[in-house]
Amino acid sequence: MTENIVIVYGKKDFEKIPTDLIHNKKTKFFALNTESHKILSQNKIQHEIPDRMINDSERIEIFDYSVRIRHWYENKNLEKFSFEGINILSILDDNEFQSIIVKVMLNLLIIKKIIQNESPKRIFASSFFSEYLSNIKSEKEIQLNLWTNEHNDDAFWDNVSIKQKIGIIPLSVNISRFRYKKIKNFIENVFCSSLGYWFDFKNKKKDSILFLEFDPYTYSELLTNLADRDHNIICCNMRNPAFRDFNSGKIFQKENIKILNHQKLISQENLRTIHKIEKDLRKEIDKLFDSEIMLEIFRYDLNSIWPIIRKKILTMYKNRLLEYMKMALIVKKIIHEINLKAIVKLNDIGETEKAFMNSNSKNIPLILLQHGYTDYNDNSSRFDSTNGYSSIKDTIAVWGETQKKYLIEKRNISPEKIIVSGSPKHDKFFYQKTINDSRRKRILLAPRAITEMTGEDNIDLHIKYEKLLERIYSTVSKNPDIELLVKLHPIQLEHNNELIQFFRNLDSRIHVNIQSSVIDLIQKSDAVISITSEEWDLSSIVLESQIMNKPILNISPTDKRSEFQCVKENSIISMTDNDNIEGAINDILFDDKTIKRLKQNTEEYLKKYLANHGNASKKFAEYLTVIKKNH
Repeated sequence: MTENIVIVYGKKDFEKIPTDLIHNKKTKFFALNTESHKILSQNKIQHEIPDRMINDSERIEIFDYSVRIRHWYENKNLEKFSFEGINILSILDDNEFQSIIVKVMLNLLIIKKIIQNESPKRIFASSFFSEYLSNIKSEKEIQLNLWTNEHNDDAFWDNVSIKQKIGIIPLSVNISRFRYKKIKNFIENVFCSSLGYWFDFKNKKKDSILFLEFDPYTYSELLTNLADRDHNIICCNMRNPAFRDFNSGKIFQKENIKILNHQKLISQENLRTIHKIEKDLRKEIDKLFDSEIMLEIFRYDLNSIWPIIRKKILTMYKNRLLEYMKMALIVKKIIHEINLKAIVKLNDIGETEKAFMNSNSKNIPLILLQHGYTDYNDNSSRFDSTNGYSSIKDTIAVWGETQKKYLIEKRNISPEKIIVSGSPKHDKFFYQKTINDSRRKRILLAPRAITEMTGEDNIDLHIKYEKLLERIYSTVSKNPDIELLVKLHPIQLEHNNELIQFFRNLDSRIHVNIQSSVIDLIQKSDAVISITSEEWDLSSIVLESQIMNKPILNISPTDKRSEFQCVKENSIISMTDNDNIEGAINDILFDDKTIKRLKQNTEEYLKKYLANHGNASKKFAEYLTVIKKNH
């Protein structure tokens, strides 16, 4: 039995800890995340890492529950939350919601195990954990000492991290979702109006193909191929800017490729109607969130997690309700006013995409275009829900026969629903040549951020990850003939910020590329090192580097060995941090036999994995232009 336990969740928590507790031998400290572990370590305070108490099967059980509950809004008792034919509760991003569930359940299980193991008299923690502690039943009464919560535990899209140019304005800030959208709309209005990039509704009767949340530069080959055909090509970007800079903007100089000004679809009369209904909807949401229904929907074992997540989910819906109602109305008008022949999307889980899927009363063909490098197997298939693969309802265009076979055999998707298109976004990669503008060998290091959504995130993984990066840096920095480049995936994850800070502390001279062109970096590199923290999700930079004929070393900071097809076929070298990484780095840079073998194996692997090399845009454009509208 421990007299006092202190639960630390970050730097702000540490600052609140009473001084007398720090030197009290009857006190135990518990670090709940990497930040708290680091701050306690820096202050030489002995502490426990409690997520070590959770085993793999418990993490998988939590993830599986989060998958089952992600469509909670389909409960028959929630039908009255419809606006313009869309259940407003259904618009929330699936992965964003699932990340909240997983994080809450992990924290709940950790705190429960701490209390069971320690049987403390007193618990000191942030009021952030008051609902967690109330949820946990204890045989004896425990005195709670809670300091005022100062945690900013935001969901994915509460705040937006911008590290790129929008138009001519360079931005590197964290801003609120509301402010981000205002900046996005302002910049698009200025440049699209002056440059004539907006879609003209005079052309709405013409056959049109709508692209949802596409980056025009990434898919420039596809859009250009469609520009030569007799269709309106329209980009509808409510979440991300369609116009990002003048280079990507050039695509819209084509007469029939335009950006949809969705804001103009809402009249003042529409706004008055929305505001009137919004008040009633808010009241109904309040009632629902205080009801027994939600306790039952979110029941896990004998307890409900709803009291813990209620406030956070309620805040998200209240902050976004007006936005979601506008979106529902905009989507309905687009579907009914524009002669849409097809709608192309990159996922089934985002807000924009879900709004269109749930409002498609005219049965317009919806095509899901694969956008990420997927190579699921028997061990990793449970995680395909993160890409929406476990519930495909529409036609899907995949990159090759490997994905088609998986969807047919593992997900029972009808072959008629699957198009083998190849990857339109990778066509340009096939035509790039290496740029030798340095006497030194260049190695591109691509660390993939750890995700919270699968339940695999833990403090030890972060520790091992940083030790692995230090080991790679030490190997490279000892050799004056090697230059190190670093590229992070531009994903909205906290670990990305952690990695940026890590490299700053490691060597301030290292420039960490985030929004820089992947093609340019691979082009001027001699080899690529990818860090894969989850054994179900290989970074797309691995495929892109294979296409550009670069030798690749993939390293896992876990003890699990990859089972990806490219590893089995020896087209890349795959290791854990227990292996001879130093020797492998030398091989992919300087050993001609290794480099030749990897390139030969890669050529064979790409034939199987990727269809229509360098020609996927043309093939997919042909499919889109001959597709027949549903009636």
